[in-house]
Amino acid sequence: MKSLPPAILTQKIAHYLSPADLFHVSTTSKKLHSQLALSVTPRRKIIAKLSRHDLQGYDIRAFHGPYLMEYGFAVPIPSTVECHSIRVSMSGRDQGWGNKKSYFVIAFSDNNVAVPTKQEQPQGPLVFSSGIAPHSRQHIEFIFQPENDRSYHLWYVVGGGGGHEFHLFNVTVESLIFDDALHSYSKACHFLASKNTLLPWDVVSSSKFSPLFSGSFETMLDTAIYSLEHGQPILPPMKSYFREAGLSEEDLSSLELMKSMRSISHDYANELDHYFNSHTNDNRIPSDDDETVDSTWTDSWIRAEKNDTNGFANG
Repeated sequence: MKSLPPAILTQKIAHYLSPADLFHVSTTSKKLHSQLALSVTPRRKIIAKLSRHDLQGYDIRAFHGPYLMEYGFAVPIPSTVECHSIRVSMSGRDQGWGNKKSYFVIAFSDNNVAVPTKQEQPQGPLVFSSGIAPHSRQHIEFIFQPENDRSYHLWYVVGGGGGHEFHLFNVTVESLIFDDALHSYSKACHFLASKNTLLPWDVVSSSKFSPLFSGSFETMLDTAIYSLEHGQPILPPMKSYFREAGLSEEDLSSLELMKSMRSISHDYANELDHYFNSHTNDNRIPSDDDETVDSTWTDSWIRAEKNDTNGFANG
């Protein structure tokens, strides 16, 4: 395995391994560790709360089903690095009384297929199904392995007949990726997280309001990239700004690190555009953020491996 080309190792063999097994393989030799260059991106909150009620009288099946499946949001996948696994974590509940009908699924679709805001079934096969939501708020997390040229989307069912609700809180994602030798993408993610720039989509008031799009940050980043592309060092005031987040002198001479920051910024802008373009206000309701979380929803929610400090595997 040590003599395999990196592309074969990461794109073929590695995707047959679980995150835990992949971490074990990467520790068997220095060469494999270097070839794989595994990194875990910092956990990022993409949704603070998603709360919906059923649409009474929406159609004839409102009381007995099958119930309307609504589009929730796209699960963000890194676009410029190879991604092995995505870990999604959240807590959720229904209205807290009466019949239990709410649940959600994760389904994929080809990237060239537009995702509508409403339809009765997801466009592609399911990669995860939550089971029926409990009355009290409980935790769920799961891992799936994304495939190239596919996008992944959350769809949900509230129920029907009146009074039903569905709530998700603090939806977070983190990615296990194949980085470069300097772990540029992971460092770029950590830098942007330390600056509190990647805000939850529903907290951002519009697709153009974010610290990333203030103008000064984009200008600074473009100037740094221009300087490095022309063999020049980053200007001292910019170095001070980047060093505040713990970037080293070697990091600040890395063109790939700066380009990774720009690609993450562009991905985030696209995420915001998709979120605001795909959401409607017809069945949104307010929810409380200070609810306590009960024990994990173990009977119907598939739990991810939690054996190490990285959140993906032991090692």
